[in-house]
Parts: sequence; C-alpha cells; structure tokens
Amino acid sequence: MEKNQLSRTALITAFSRGYHSINDNSKIFDDFLALQLLTEDECSFIVNQ
Repeated sequence: MEKNQLSRTALITAFSRGYHSINDNSKIFDDFLALQLLTEDECSFIVNQ
C-alpha cells in the first residue's frame, strides 16, 4: 500500500459488509453503517471491478 492512499482491502470489506446488511435475508451481522464510510466514487469503483 502506498503512503496516503486508502486500502482497497478496507474499501471492499466495508462495501461487502454494507451490501450484506442491505441485501441478504439471513444476516450474519447487520453493519448498517458500513456503506456510509465509502464515497460514491469508491462504491462505483468497487461495483465496476
């Protein structure tokens, strides 16, 4: 990881936790705040990968 850059692993983890909270019926956990940690651009980057 380069200095002063966000970790892709952290971004993808936050996205996955938020996605799970919203879209899965049998929840393992309910991290309803996770997606609020990401900007719209970060979410778009993850979705389009």
